[in-house]
Amino acid sequence: SDVDSSEDIDVNVDNILRLISAGYVGLEDYNIWLTAVHRKVKLRRKTFEQIYLPRFEEIVGRTATSRRYRRVRFP
Repeated sequence: SDVDSSEDIDVNVDNILRLISAGYVGLEDYNIWLTAVHRKVKLRRKTFEQIYLPRFEEIVGRTATSRRYRRVRFP
């Protein structure tokens, strides 16, 4: 059967809200769980430039040059 997303449900969200608010630690680090994951999975510039960029340039047959913006490169 299909679920109607507009149907009302009787749920106590207090525990969910307490958990979410426990992860809030200020404006700089407002979600401790997302911050922790981001630190683990972030692709570091050194890794990108030493491993991925040379392989990309090899595949496209051209050198990717920077346009003075840290995230933009054009082959």
